[in-house]
Amino acid sequence: RTPANAEHRLQGRVDLPIDEVGRQQVAALGAAITRVDRVVCSPLLRARQTAEVFGIEPDVDERWQELDYGVMDGLPLADVPRE
Repeated sequence: RTPANAEHRLQGRVDLPIDEVGRQQVAALGAAITRVDRVVCSPLLRARQTAEVFGIEPDVDERWQELDYGVMDGLPLADVPRE
């Protein structure tokens, strides 16, 4: 989770770090998945922070980049037009 998730905002390519809840989620992930051979992640900070839990250098792949919402990045979900 990031601050944008907590505030119910579109996050897209806004490059935010994970928050305290996000760190707890990552710790739980690391406890549940104990052996990995390879990690691939988006170049965004939150993805790289999540990948760190596995203790191996992730393959950062631009193709895994999150959706680009353009001018709507950071917008509260309630304000996103339905059309």
